[in-house]
Amino acid sequence: MITPKTNNPALSLLSVGLFSLILVNSCGSANTSNDPSQGQDKVQGDFSDKHPSLLPKAPLGYTWQKITAMSDEFNGDRLDTNKWRDHITTWQGRPPAEFLKSNVSVYDGSLALKTSTHPSPNARFTMGGAAVSGRQNATYGYFEARIKASRTKMSTTFWLHSDTQDDKHLGCGKSHSIELDILETIGGWPTDDWANWMRSNSHYKGSKLINGRCSNPSEEYRSQGVKHDTGEKLADNFNVFSMWWVTPNQMHFYYNGEKTGTVNLAHDNIPLPFDSEMSLRMVVETYSWQPKWIPDGQAPYPSDIELDDDTINTAFYDHVRSYELVPSKMNVLSNPDFENNQAWILNDYANYSDSGQHSFTHARGLLLRPGAKAEQEISINSAGEYSLLAHGKKLMSNGSEEAASVTVFDENGNALAELFINGSTFVEQTVKFRLEGPQKIKLVATNESVVANVVDTLAIVAQ
Repeated sequence: MITPKTNNPALSLLSVGLFSLILVNSCGSANTSNDPSQGQDKVQGDFSDKHPSLLPKAPLGYTWQKITAMSDEFNGDRLDTNKWRDHITTWQGRPPAEFLKSNVSVYDGSLALKTSTHPSPNARFTMGGAAVSGRQNATYGYFEARIKASRTKMSTTFWLHSDTQDDKHLGCGKSHSIELDILETIGGWPTDDWANWMRSNSHYKGSKLINGRCSNPSEEYRSQGVKHDTGEKLADNFNVFSMWWVTPNQMHFYYNGEKTGTVNLAHDNIPLPFDSEMSLRMVVETYSWQPKWIPDGQAPYPSDIELDDDTINTAFYDHVRSYELVPSKMNVLSNPDFENNQAWILNDYANYSDSGQHSFTHARGLLLRPGAKAEQEISINSAGEYSLLAHGKKLMSNGSEEAASVTVFDENGNALAELFINGSTFVEQTVKFRLEGPQKIKLVATNESVVANVVDTLAIVAQ
């Protein structure tokens, strides 16, 4: 019998300590936060379930919206085949473990991925693992799972991967695949560096024509990761593992809502490695390096008895949740993230861009070439304090102090607040201003510098 999940008192105490209800606007909406000194590392709660999501603090004027097709509480008695496959269509498994559909089940409110002896062992596969892959894709967002690792020497993992090669139509040398690993751990590994550690990674797998064959050589491979010692066996309790995929170059990783580190990955030949769609995967697998790195006297893989021992052989996924950033009701701007063609008046030098290099997060940003101007008129119904937020960057540095700007004007044409874009990477900036009464204001983005700039994820919010 599979061991059911249990509540973790330590984690419950942690959740109580992390979360306190606060009012965020006059409508009475509630969110939660931990120590305000943590700034961008603050978490927000999604209280739709007894185990809240530990969401990173959204930018001012934005909120996290659940991607239902990539989220599951696993409260039924079988896998939801509208969301998930009980296999990976392009991968049979890494020897010596083959992915077996029979090792995937939903049990007692969890997705259960177990190991087993192989029913028909052969030269390649002598044991059974398990894999679940998502049917829905996403680009950017926050991805979280509450997981209890198995206690065998097979890994427990949670990650995203491109279902097909990106830019395949461009041919070898341009096509590539991408992967973002949120969690890799081996609950039954005899040393703490795998049994206790949350390992997170990014992988860009480029292609090259070698001897008439399209291959993935090491020189076309880019990887950077984060390792975190949790101080406990990850097979002992449920814990929350998550990632905020912010831009094509940046990912933040979290353990129980605390940031473990950030990956910033780019290369001269690969400026935007992670700017295309990926789907979720939950996998129990073996690694080819295990015989090399196992301590002396230890078996590198589980024994037949361990593989079939239901008290140790199962990884449990209590929930999997995915979110995307969307403008909140507090944000008085229309189309502030430039995801549609509405609300803004653009001159000939400004345009919406779906290049990942031009977007802070999500799909599109506003490209401001020299001489560009974009503006939007907003009706404000009440006096008071307001905040302007913008994310922006220069596309190249020319040593000039000239900068594009984002400016709020009152109905008489007076500048109330202004932000300047100076950095070579996206920088979040905010400035406060006051309105003395109801009126129509105008937000204007201009670029009077000699290099192109981009802005994205704007907001005007009442304080």
